[in-house]
Amino acid sequence: MEFIVFMLFFAVNILINMDHGSIPAATTAIQADFDLQKVELGAIGSLVYVGLTLGSFIAGFFFHRFKAKKILSVTIALTGISVGLFPLMAQNNFLLYTMRLLSGFGQVFPVIYFPVWIDVLGPDQWKTLWLTFLQLSVALGVILGYAITAVFQTFWSWKWSFYIQGAAFIPFAILIQFIPSRFINYDKYHLTGEPSFDANASFNQKGHRWLLKVFSLVNNRIYLISMMCVSCLYFVVTGIQFWASDYLLNVMEMQPSLVFPTYAITTITGPTLGVVTGGAVCHKTGGYRGKNAIYVCASFGFMGCLCAIPVPFISSFPGFIAMLWLVLFFGAAVMPAVTGIMISSVPSKKKALANSIASMVTNTFGYLPAPFLYGLVCQLTGGDKSPYGLMCVLYVCLLAETLIVIGILTNPPSNTKPVKEV
Repeated sequence: MEFIVFMLFFAVNILINMDHGSIPAATTAIQADFDLQKVELGAIGSLVYVGLTLGSFIAGFFFHRFKAKKILSVTIALTGISVGLFPLMAQNNFLLYTMRLLSGFGQVFPVIYFPVWIDVLGPDQWKTLWLTFLQLSVALGVILGYAITAVFQTFWSWKWSFYIQGAAFIPFAILIQFIPSRFINYDKYHLTGEPSFDANASFNQKGHRWLLKVFSLVNNRIYLISMMCVSCLYFVVTGIQFWASDYLLNVMEMQPSLVFPTYAITTITGPTLGVVTGGAVCHKTGGYRGKNAIYVCASFGFMGCLCAIPVPFISSFPGFIAMLWLVLFFGAAVMPAVTGIMISSVPSKKKALANSIASMVTNTFGYLPAPFLYGLVCQLTGGDKSPYGLMCVLYVCLLAETLIVIGILTNPPSNTKPVKEV
């Protein structure tokens, strides 16, 4: 039965991420059908992450007071309804934005709970593999949404991809109710220590203890630098994911039949190979706790910056795609080492709060602003044909590299020691 529940969660996680690919594939059509300015289209992309951020504040409260089975059914249904109604809101911008906000809000509850369920109730011999597949479902969902929407947009209407995705959530919301509660819910007797998702529950601690921990994290320079570096990288990736197709279609005036498949392959292979390469190099050079980890970050980051700088000035489609692939590759290669540095820089008893703060910071400064800022910059500098939005997104990688260099200069690896576990 655990395997059946996992496959259900795996499928839902794919569905949750499909609209993150669907909207980038249909930006031009959405803008035309809804009569939106670039900045308004960017707001549609950012509002999902606003919903995710708002939901993360109260998710812990709900999971501590209600059964997960009921929460998952309601929020999965809410996500499906908001996704399905989104294409019908062309005449009302307030409802249009509300649907995107609710979509992000509904997503955060399954996103938080699925890894926890694997960690607590999953079979010991399968936990690592199941967590890996759960991460894989994110990329599968994005690319599946992108591909399906591209096909519908070419031969019919982009709206049908949202109708189908929204409707697909409802059977899963119902199916969860027929699974015995003991295979979905867990209680205190299942836990051996602090639950994995207690990042949200940490806010239920007494105020003065919470503030003391926050102040200690603020004074942890390595934690702050690595967290902001991760936020910068998420900003770049989110901006590219949301707007690159639009840039190719409107600025470079490429044909959709060429853009959609090429861009899909680029966004799959670049980050995937980058993460694998970065992880392997970091492992071979001593792991993320070793003194060479920060230099691995700096090296891959430097190469990513060199590739990012010329991208907005390239007019050749093959050259643009090749350089964009390299940007995604080197950016993803930084992630294993910098994420490991961030996690290992915090003592065990503070990791829950540190992960909670990191999640909110990366949402607020990484995922959330990228779609909106791109649209705003384009709106202020010439509209659809402006290349400055892409510059705004890509050149944030320079800030990420600067932060890594600051980390090296202010905390030389040769002088650092592993964090004392207290």
